[in-house]
Amino acid sequence: MAFLSVSKRYHVNLKHRAYPRISIPLHFFTTTQDLNNAPPQQQEQVAATRRTPRVPEFDHSLVYNVLHGAKNSEHALQFFRWVERACLIRHDREAHMKIIQILGRASKLNHARCILLDMPKKGVEWDEDFFVVLIDSYGKAGILKEAVKIFQKMEDLGVNRTIKS
Repeated sequence: MAFLSVSKRYHVNLKHRAYPRISIPLHFFTTTQDLNNAPPQQQEQVAATRRTPRVPEFDHSLVYNVLHGAKNSEHALQFFRWVERACLIRHDREAHMKIIQILGRASKLNHARCILLDMPKKGVEWDEDFFVVLIDSYGKAGILKEAVKIFQKMEDLGVNRTIKS
């Protein structure tokens, strides 16, 4: 078994060119025979790293926070669709609401409308709040005809209208 020592340099405000050096021994296996001769604990560690998947676990709060922190609407939409297509998680009500709000603010209203109208196909129930966000976005964009169409479509889709809409 061979050991490889690696030195790291840390950029800290110290005296001119005075960097602390830290040596960290790394185990370097050249063949599987070296690994077989290694202590059992090291064999288990190497086997565990081979089995461990490198994909993070996705949950609803992670998706929501990524959408919330997206720098622009295009990145948010790409992430939303990627998570959906990769079957990493089924989007919940909050993720749908967040992406519709993001797209509405960016005046990408056709995308927002498509996401809204596809929700029942994905098993997510819509309610008046989704339509209120979309109608408000159309109104702010100055597309009043489309806002009225969405309002009228609510009744056709069986969504109860109240004073909010």
